Amino acid sequence: MYKGVNASEGIGIGNVMVAVEPDLSFEPHEVADAAAEKQRYADALAVFCEKTQAQADHMKETVGEAEAEIMSGHIMLAQDPGMTDSINQAIDGGTCAEQALVDTSTMFENMFLSMDDEMFRL
Repeated sequence: MYKGVNASEGIGIGNVMVAVEPDLSFEPHEVADAAAEKQRYADALAVFCEKTQAQADHMKETVGEAEAEIMSGHIMLAQDPGMTDSINQAIDGGTCAEQALVDTSTMFENMFLSMDDEMFRL
């Protein structure tokens, strides 16, 4: 039996959704075939964009267009040439796709956090 946390007084009736934190762990490893690793990254990016676009489309219908644009922004960021080029360069240097993504994301995060404009730091 699952137990939840009340958001308000009373009872609730509906479907239960159990949120499970995904396991994003990986073992960094040296890459021997950069072309194959870049293709693996490109395939994963395509799946991410497809699934995220489906979520955005669903959100547009159920929640609203403004909220769905957040999901579209995730797609735009993931496909940004600066992001993909940096990841592909790291893969060319022998880094696995997962570590290349983490390193590139961290680099961009730090870049935005260091900006003077508060809007970019959020």
